[in-house]
Amino acid sequence: MPTSGWEGGAESAAAKARALGIADDVCFLGWVEDRWLPALYRQARIFTLPSREETFGRCVLEAMACGTPCVVNDIPIMHEVTAGHAAIVDFRDAAAVAAALTRLTIADGARDALREAGIRRAGDFSFEKLAQERIAVIRQAASSRSQQA
Repeated sequence: MPTSGWEGGAESAAAKARALGIADDVCFLGWVEDRWLPALYRQARIFTLPSREETFGRCVLEAMACGTPCVVNDIPIMHEVTAGHAAIVDFRDAAAVAAALTRLTIADGARDALREAGIRRAGDFSFEKLAQERIAVIRQAASSRSQQA
């Protein structure tokens, strides 16, 4: 579990893991270089992003591209990014989060479905597609501007 930037939260999370008796099952990695992320995503059974604010959610797409099912907070950008190919849960509702994590941990079919759908969804995002979309917008703007002149 990467933990940098938690402002004391890493110690709190480690203490909670000890209190729950799961400390031996959780690794607090600290900062992880980008080159190691695909391997970590692929080894994860589930990727969870409880963030209440995101500008895009790149890490969710990275996890999806690596075939890792995601559980994300119910915020508008996660609906847009995942297009329903992740478990979207209100993280203020601990029971709902626990249910989603439990379902994906024990239900191979549900996990496999999100894995396959997530890979397809991540494929919708590429630098080439982004560049083509931006070029089309620029051409449209230039065309309408020249028509106004």
